[in-house]
Amino acid sequence: MSLIWDIATFTTDEICPSCQDSNLKISSSIDTKQIYKTCDNCLVTIYHNSFIERPEEMVPATRKQVGILEV
Repeated sequence: MSLIWDIATFTTDEICPSCQDSNLKISSSIDTKQIYKTCDNCLVTIYHNSFIERPEEMVPATRKQVGILEV
């Protein structure tokens, strides 16, 4: 399951502000209404530039969601 998550998740050029060890990945809520930046190493989750508690369920962001982030 971890391998599938790694392959399917878009990665940013941003280094994790907490651990500085990994690039942030782009994840989404199950209902696709929220887009998060997450770190797989320290489990930091960022929503609208604020650190939040990691949601229980997230999925990799879609290509369309990633496009919205880049605008």
